Amino acid sequence: MSLFVTFLGRFLRETVSILYESGIFVLLGFFIAGILQVYLRTDRLVRFIGGRDLKAVINAALIGAPLPLCSCGVVPTAVGLRKKGASREATLSFLISTPETGIDSIAITWGLLGPVFAVVRPIAAVITALVAGAAHLLFGGSEGEGAESTAPGKGGDDRPGGECAGDDCCAADLPGDSASSGEGRSHVERITDAARFGFVRLFDELAFWLLFGIVLTGFLSAVLPDRFLADTIGTGLFSMVVVILVGIPLYMCASSSTPVALALLIKGLNPGAALVFLLTGPATNAATLSVVGRTFGKRFLQIYLASIIGVAVAVGLLLNTFYSWTATAATAGGEGSAGFLFETIKGIGLLLFLYLSYKSLRRTGLKRGFAELRENLAAAFAPLRSFRPSMLVATGTGRFAVAAFLVLYFASGFYTVRPGEEGIERVFGRVTAAGRAPGLHWNWPKPVGHSITCSVEGVVRLDIGFRDGVPVMDPLAFADEKSVVEEETIERLPEESLYLTGDENLVSILATASYTVTDARRYVLGLEKGESTVRNTLLWALLREFAGRRLDDVFTHDRTEVENAVVKRVNRLLLSHRTGLEVKGVQLHNVHSPSEVHFDFRDVASSQEDRARMIHEANVYAEGVVKGASGKAAAVVAEANGAKAERVAMAEGAAA
Repeated sequence: MSLFVTFLGRFLRETVSILYESGIFVLLGFFIAGILQVYLRTDRLVRFIGGRDLKAVINAALIGAPLPLCSCGVVPTAVGLRKKGASREATLSFLISTPETGIDSIAITWGLLGPVFAVVRPIAAVITALVAGAAHLLFGGSEGEGAESTAPGKGGDDRPGGECAGDDCCAADLPGDSASSGEGRSHVERITDAARFGFVRLFDELAFWLLFGIVLTGFLSAVLPDRFLADTIGTGLFSMVVVILVGIPLYMCASSSTPVALALLIKGLNPGAALVFLLTGPATNAATLSVVGRTFGKRFLQIYLASIIGVAVAVGLLLNTFYSWTATAATAGGEGSAGFLFETIKGIGLLLFLYLSYKSLRRTGLKRGFAELRENLAAAFAPLRSFRPSMLVATGTGRFAVAAFLVLYFASGFYTVRPGEEGIERVFGRVTAAGRAPGLHWNWPKPVGHSITCSVEGVVRLDIGFRDGVPVMDPLAFADEKSVVEEETIERLPEESLYLTGDENLVSILATASYTVTDARRYVLGLEKGESTVRNTLLWALLREFAGRRLDDVFTHDRTEVENAVVKRVNRLLLSHRTGLEVKGVQLHNVHSPSEVHFDFRDVASSQEDRARMIHEANVYAEGVVKGASGKAAAVVAEANGAKAERVAMAEGAAA
């Protein structure tokens, strides 16, 4: 029961956190989508995408990128553009750029995943659309070829082929198609209509899917352990293949896919694979693929899919090469009063988002959303029910796909061991090779095998009691892990710096330690978090050492002894637990009384100095008095002896 309560608390905490971070960005995106709906005119758009040239393809990609249409709603919209004169190449470009990104998804991407994803995602969507349009210009055949039809149920304005899930799947109107976009209306009326479209109509169409994505994110964050995806499907090309196989058949709009991508990133998915999910998931689903194939033809569908997959994988590989995602890098907060103001705005956005979602679900109910979910899941799994292994080799396309998959799969098994590192290879969990020398090696890719590289020469520095503000790259991080970067702030940590001495006094220290790997196999396979293990062991050793020493000794001559004793204690414990780590040294940079009682300690020290000074002065005075009296007594005795000798001499002289 306690385990369930813990899971429920974590699930609620993660869900509310996502709502808090994304609410204001969702509202901003929906409002801008309403502005586009009201101010853009269809008759002014079609003339830019009517030609069979690269210019029309570019125009279609740029026109579709900011529009808030999902993969099922864009199909009737694209058919409408096609009927009004758009070329097949421009229609294909529009079909790709529109669902892959939108002004609403860009806003929520910025809030949850950071500015890099918010910039790369729309650029990748536009590039995919351009590649698809250019490919159709080269290989798509003449304008009249294909399976286009404008008959009812075969590409009509509302439901092409009747395949769109639900009764009212997505916003299928072109910008400017609604009556509210007529010219002659005042700007206040248009902005009111824009807010009504964004916060009522668009909310009614996407609220269920947004909430579904956020709840799914909270569930994944609560259930999956850290680095689960990195340990399961790896961080290379194979992870992207898995994401493609999952993302293509399932329905996930651009906005609702963003919080799911955040959960996958937190659980170990690499940024490139997350971007592949953000591009392939919203752009395709099983129902949309069926409609596109029947409406525009087989060759159109092949170029459509190949462009989406090819560009997504290429951009994902580039992103992995030049960018390392961290949760702190994605935070959109500010500093000081501006940061507090932004946090307040995000709180208001959370409340408004929940209120608008509640009103939307009251209008539409949950029945329609669950019906769409069931129909999309059924459409996604329908090909699996009819799948037969012989289908993979029955056609040239199937054989090519199988061959390409095998080549990519086996190619992902190559890995590089850099100088100063050792490689470890595992197959089905068993270590098959350890201590691989620097160079190029091959091992079975995941999920069969797993190859890990680990530094055996790098030294990691640990700050005890403070963080010095310098970004520290962890040279002992595994090759498929992100390097640890310390926060760029100077911070004192009382929980690490305060210790109780043997005479029951508090002492505050600032120290640094360094450690390295002595056994790569034990370190990689025996430890989950090497840095925290060494840090906690150091804190334990410092606690034991200070507890057996007096405060005055620690302040004066015991510092070197403490450093050496801590190193011995830590290494003895690390060796006994077979961690494969060794501490090279500990340096106590500052040992003093706690800041809260520093002046009191100074008063005590001053009083002790005054006491010693007064005792010394008293001893000096006493010694002076005693020595003076002794001198005077000696002088009196000497005078008496002199007078005696004088009288004796005079008496003797008189007698003579």
